[in-house]
Amino acid sequence: MSLPVAERLIRAADEGKATERRLITAVNDGAVSGGYLDPHAIEAFIEAGFNVRSLRNLHAKVVLVDERWGICRVGQPHRRRTRRG
Repeated sequence: MSLPVAERLIRAADEGKATERRLITAVNDGAVSGGYLDPHAIEAFIEAGFNVRSLRNLHAKVVLVDERWGICRVGQPHRRRTRRG
C-alpha cells in the first residue's frame, strides 16, 4: 500500500462517522523491500488514530472503519491457489 492510497483511505474515514478505525496488514521486510507496502503509509494510519495490527501470513490489506464501512484488497494471488485441476 502506498502513501497516496493510505491518505485517500484516511480521508474517506475522516468524512465518515467512524468511532473505531483499524488496519490489518502484513508488515514484513519482503512487503517493504518488494514495494508492496510503504512504511510511511503505516505511519500515516497510526497518526490518523487507526489501530494497526500485523498478521504474519496475511496476503491482503484490510481497513475496517466501522460496522458499515471497510475495504479488503488482496494483492498477488499465489499460483498454487489459482491453479485448477
